[in-house]
Amino acid sequence: MTPLIPFVPKPVLARLSEAAFAYGELPVACSNLGDLDPAVACPDGTAADYVYGRGAEQHLTRGYLEHTLGQLSLLSMRLGGRLSITVAAYQPGADNGKAALRELAARTLAEFDLTGVIA
Repeated sequence: MTPLIPFVPKPVLARLSEAAFAYGELPVACSNLGDLDPAVACPDGTAADYVYGRGAEQHLTRGYLEHTLGQLSLLSMRLGGRLSITVAAYQPGADNGKAALRELAARTLAEFDLTGVIA
């Protein structure tokens, strides 16, 4: 089907795309970068105390997030014996502020008897 995509009318392609990504529940994406080279923590030559990463999506709008019932994404990496997890979340109608996300992260860590620095 891929070679035919240029010939498919845009409205049909849009409907197919919507059907493929019609989520019944909150869409969740996870990425694990694994163990990173220690040089990653030294952008200016000195070792950083903490390192974190962040995923990025192009053209992400609130309208899209509302249409897909929200989104939750996690990015993890290990560096210097520390595990870093970055969480990005949006749920329509919920408190989506940083304080609410930090509280959710703390509760989730506690459910697994884990602790960590939540920044």
